[in-house]
Amino acid sequence: MAFSELYTKSQAIIRTLSACSVSGKILNSKELVELLYMAYNRDDAELYGVDTAIRAGYDSLYSTSQDVFEKKIKALDRKIQESASQRANEAIDKAISAKQKKAEEKEDTMEDLIQNLAQIIIKENRQYIGQDVADEALKEIKGENDKKEEDSDVQETKETTSRRGRKKVNK
Repeated sequence: MAFSELYTKSQAIIRTLSACSVSGKILNSKELVELLYMAYNRDDAELYGVDTAIRAGYDSLYSTSQDVFEKKIKALDRKIQESASQRANEAIDKAISAKQKKAEEKEDTMEDLIQNLAQIIIKENRQYIGQDVADEALKEIKGENDKKEEDSDVQETKETTSRRGRKKVNK
């Protein structure tokens, strides 16, 4: 009586599915075992079919696939590793560019730094080199600085003029 009731209900479900263009059928014992084996042993099912498992003497079928949560944890670990590597590379690039910028700034102000340090050295050693010599050396350093500033202004004017170029006259 239970079999008759299940059979009737399964036939009703198959008819309802066929109205949606989905085919179905009632599985026998072997087909049901294959379906369950394939569902629970996805990784091994391609290598070892259900027939091979049965011939090997397995008294009961069991699942050999990984736990869903273990797979998810492994995927998350991979994503974390990739994201961490990417973030580390970005931080390294920023640090390198910051150091590069600092080096360029120092290179741009190098002449002023040399000038100031030379003046400090002379002022600290006045007593050893003499007041007159120290004053002359400071004037010399300031004179070099003024001359370099003039040369720099002339060079900038030349570069600006050369960039503009000559205007073409149309005849």
